[in-house]
Amino acid sequence: MNENDFVEMQALTFNIFGSSYWPQTKRRMQQMGESLVNLTDELGLDFITLQETFFNSYRDELIVKPWQERFHHHSYADQKKWWQVFGSGLTTLSRHEIIHTIFEPYKTSKVVDAFSNKGILLTRIKLPTGVELDLYNTHTQASYINPKGRNTVRERQIEQLSAFIQKESDGSRPILLMGDLNTTEDHHGYKKLVQEQGKLANESHQFKDIMRRLFPDRLLHPLTTLIKSNPLQERKLDHVFLRTGHRFEWDRENTSSELYDFDLSDHRAILSRISLQKVPAY
Repeated sequence: MNENDFVEMQALTFNIFGSSYWPQTKRRMQQMGESLVNLTDELGLDFITLQETFFNSYRDELIVKPWQERFHHHSYADQKKWWQVFGSGLTTLSRHEIIHTIFEPYKTSKVVDAFSNKGILLTRIKLPTGVELDLYNTHTQASYINPKGRNTVRERQIEQLSAFIQKESDGSRPILLMGDLNTTEDHHGYKKLVQEQGKLANESHQFKDIMRRLFPDRLLHPLTTLIKSNPLQERKLDHVFLRTGHRFEWDRENTSSELYDFDLSDHRAILSRISLQKVPAY
């Protein structure tokens, strides 16, 4: 095998808690922009998916601008309906060339979420080896009343997300789905992504929760990403899902994933180092 038979990538997903709470918003986003550039320099991150980058002027000045000066490539979605205050809040940063991007807003939302245009941001990235990757960044409906109960709106959004992925990604490219899905591992939406997708075809078409596959014992490794003053209310809401496609297989032994706390948000980030190996052609 040569070097083109392997794909190594380092990815970070982070909900920056961009909801307004003055006067800290600008200071926090400035620190985040600096931290993301420094961390990418230090670790060699390939791409970053951010959620709740709602304040466009701060995002452009404090996050996108320093990234562009150092690494150049980014994508975001600002579209919103006339009654909405915010766009999607989705921003994707990449060290590598972005060759295609498309945004699809969710058709349903409720309560506070209705004032932002949450959706799905697809960024197709060309890696240095020439391999193309479909990177999906999303943030689904939050639970405001009963976080442990089923949320019909979020489940409809996840159905739309699944349909969008099926339409845009044909299996020839690996897929990473990253972001704050606001769903725990016990909920129907999560199970639909990691279980029901696999029924459509074979293992290559099934999403794998990278972190949970590496740490299967949920008692020893709860892997909470949401930060609450009461630790009993913390939950694993942010996820990194991998679908290899039919050209690659997951190299578990050379994959790692960890929580990363910037101490700047109500979420911990997920930092994943993912390795794929090309399937031999016969």
